[in-house]
Amino acid sequence: MRNKRGIAFFIILSISIGNLIGQGVNKKGLTQTITTAVPFIRISPDARSSGMADVGVSTSPDAMSGFHNPAKFAFAESDYGASLNFAPWLRQITNDIYLATASGYKKINENHTFGAGFRYFTLGEIQYTNDQGGPNGSGKPNEFVLEGHYAFKLAEFFSIGTSARFIYSNLSSGLQNNDVSAGTAFAVDFSTFYSKPLEINGLESSRLNIGFNMSNIGSKMQYLSDGEADYLPANLGFGTTFEAGIDDANKVRATLEFNKLLVPSLRYVNGPNNTPILDPEYRQQSSIAGVLSSFGDSEDGMGGEIKEIIVQAGIEYSYMKTFFLRTGYFFEPENAGGRNFATAGAGFRYKKMMLDFSYLVPLKQQRSPLDNQMKLSITFDLGIEESQFNSGF
Repeated sequence: MRNKRGIAFFIILSISIGNLIGQGVNKKGLTQTITTAVPFIRISPDARSSGMADVGVSTSPDAMSGFHNPAKFAFAESDYGASLNFAPWLRQITNDIYLATASGYKKINENHTFGAGFRYFTLGEIQYTNDQGGPNGSGKPNEFVLEGHYAFKLAEFFSIGTSARFIYSNLSSGLQNNDVSAGTAFAVDFSTFYSKPLEINGLESSRLNIGFNMSNIGSKMQYLSDGEADYLPANLGFGTTFEAGIDDANKVRATLEFNKLLVPSLRYVNGPNNTPILDPEYRQQSSIAGVLSSFGDSEDGMGGEIKEIIVQAGIEYSYMKTFFLRTGYFFEPENAGGRNFATAGAGFRYKKMMLDFSYLVPLKQQRSPLDNQMKLSITFDLGIEESQFNSGF
């Protein structure tokens, strides 16, 4: 019975990790795609970002900037705002897995902005069985993140930001196994944001944004009392956005961003009968050492590191700051997971409320649980329309 419970636990864990797993293999036919604990913290929670292929490091600031780049809060249009987001997850498999998010921010003065957020991810109800296949109770595995953000405006066009988050992961809900427990971890982000107006003939207005965010740098996550801890999905994001105001009513934003997981590449050694097995020392180095080694530990050298970089491109069109249309393209190399999809989205602003919707369109013939993914967001600009602290947007 204990083995059965252990199997159930690892099935749950696999479902959670599977959100970011692809089918990448190396030249020896071995699994190469890196997996981590709590991959849900890398899921873009808001429909605006998801409508543009999950870009957000360099896009204009909003209430969800704490997830994408906390430094953007310093350039927010309103003095304070909030956002609510809901995303059904793996809807091709089940209807009770979802991600729910709440986030907000408040400008203290011209240079200081604080924010906070809460993300909740549930894997739905899991029915357990005993060795004979009979019912043996049930559980509702869940995970959440509680986080705080701070942005500081260093200069007229440049800001820095940081986030601190507590991560809780209870994948063993309902399992009667003393060897398995809920995992906890702490992580921080470090980010920068540059945003400057440009003067271009023929355009009513234009702006260039450049963003950088090193996220989820922190402790490891451990579930089994006698097992090894897993890495968090530390990530490096960099991108640029060009905004063009065609006239007073029409504006277009084009974004190009790059992301790389800061987790050591998988290493294999010879096991029994010369069968390749995962290096037992793979998870033994510290989180910081893992981040540093992730820049040059691929068995294919620098070329292998480049093949782990995710490329995202997105476009947003707005009319009278009221109607919004979005699209994007997401490309992930096979070594990093192999996801390849397009996105579409729309938004509508009514007074101080913004409603956004996004939809994922698969571009591979191979079916995926992420196909036809939808997200819904509601954002509130609760302060005055233009910040009294002259944010610049």
